[in-house]
Amino acid sequence: SVSPLLRAISGGFADEGAVARVLASLGMERREVLSRDEFHRFFRAYRNALMESFRTNFGYAPSEVERLRAIFHTYDREHTGLLNDEQCRRLIEDHMPEATMSLRGKEQMKAILANLPPPVLLQSTKQQCANPVADGQASVSSAVDSATDDEGASSSTRGASVGPSHSRSRKKATKPTFRMDFHQFLALMRKAYDARDERDIVREEEAIQKCGYTPEEVEAFRQLFTSYVDSSGEMQMETLLKLLGNLTELDAYGAEHFRQLLVQFSPEHREVARFPQFLLLMKHIIKQNVLKLNEIASQVVTGRPHNGSKGSSSSRG
Repeated sequence: SVSPLLRAISGGFADEGAVARVLASLGMERREVLSRDEFHRFFRAYRNALMESFRTNFGYAPSEVERLRAIFHTYDREHTGLLNDEQCRRLIEDHMPEATMSLRGKEQMKAILANLPPPVLLQSTKQQCANPVADGQASVSSAVDSATDDEGASSSTRGASVGPSHSRSRKKATKPTFRMDFHQFLALMRKAYDARDERDIVREEEAIQKCGYTPEEVEAFRQLFTSYVDSSGEMQMETLLKLLGNLTELDAYGAEHFRQLLVQFSPEHREVARFPQFLLLMKHIIKQNVLKLNEIASQVVTGRPHNGSKGSSSSRG
């Protein structure tokens, strides 16, 4: 029957009408029941359409596209379908903070921006700027420069009396026109996430070597981490407290202590942990016996059950 089929697989596409369009392309849009041969034809066409969706959306599954679309809309508050340079700057600062923390991060982001595809929406409208690719690269690169100056400048630069007001006025005077559509946004996120994953591989190996973990211990921690991590691959402060709250009672002192640890282990000094930082954090907990969690953390790694009683954060040996 076609109706249960649509309900079962339409979630595989970001566009809810995609399955219906596949059926229409095969002349089956009005069919209530498919024969076995017809189902095979449909499934082959459906699979090809799904693969094309992955290719068009830079390897993102339809559900991931919808999640990223929601992120895009949080910056596209006017619902124009385009992000301007200031909106892109905020996007980079929020989701790619490593681009604002160091000269190397800034240069890597500039390289990513230089290789983005042309904005599809601007190619059709041709009304925002004469050269959207060149202007866009210049504008967002300028925004990355500005963010790096604000967030990653040396203390000597921050303390200099060499006119910040002059710097601001100069940026205002040379601000180019820029727009980024959702197609470009997907490409940016893919490239940025791939670069971040590459850094994670290196940092994870460094963390394993530093902590002296066995492969079994790493796998146990990975399972624990992935069961709590969000779709971005990051564990937020609230999530960490929830995890630890299952093991021991945390008061305001304990929560602040772990907030400081997250910032300490984060390369960007953020209140989040990716898996390499999570490994370092757990090693610190075990080594320092933070809030008397040594025994409990060891039992989590080895899979041995503990006595089920929660310790108190007032026991701060």
